[in-house]
Amino acid sequence: ALLACVQLSAEQLDSTQKYIMTENCRNHYDKDSCQKLIDNGLESVAECKESCSWIGAIYFFAGHSDKAAQYWAKSCDSQSLGVREIASGCYNLGAFYARNKQFDKSFALHQKVCDNFEDSEISISACNSVASFYKRGDGTKQDFALAVKYYQKAVELSQDYELDDPRPFYNLATLQESGQGTPKNLTQAKENYKKACKPYRNFKDSCQKYESLEKQSK
Repeated sequence: ALLACVQLSAEQLDSTQKYIMTENCRNHYDKDSCQKLIDNGLESVAECKESCSWIGAIYFFAGHSDKAAQYWAKSCDSQSLGVREIASGCYNLGAFYARNKQFDKSFALHQKVCDNFEDSEISISACNSVASFYKRGDGTKQDFALAVKYYQKAVELSQDYELDDPRPFYNLATLQESGQGTPKNLTQAKENYKKACKPYRNFKDSCQKYESLEKQSK
């Protein structure tokens, strides 16, 4: 549920209300709360530094995706900001391009994050995205072997960070099961389906695939 918030004009927001609006915007993607933060005044693209990516997210959640992209581009193009800020900017900008069917630009940005920012968990999503681009042939030439390579990298990063992200495990398992880009290996596929079996994360299909392969192995 959204945090309780009173109806105030932008000029009336004090530190407590800003905190509530920020929490609603950040954690619940509440459009009205995000818009109030914008109305209350945020750093411009020229002014922002380590906050560029987050301000971009505020604009995005408020429904201003083109404006958000300007902030993300500022972060992504920086040579001096922190690793997480740059990686976040590039990843979000890549997602923006993907939503607009500009897959070549999205692929390039997500590959940049995956290949150059391995110390950020954002890289897991980026590597998973790059692998999916290779698998589908969107924005780049279809290459199942490279899809396997990048899914495997996402899996390794997920294990390194001990994060609960089932996507790369499931995606890698589908290729191991089908033998696309890698020798068919039902044992490895079964294990990765098991790791991706997270019903609360809408990965019930992975549980079913694991159970099916488990039955076949007996």
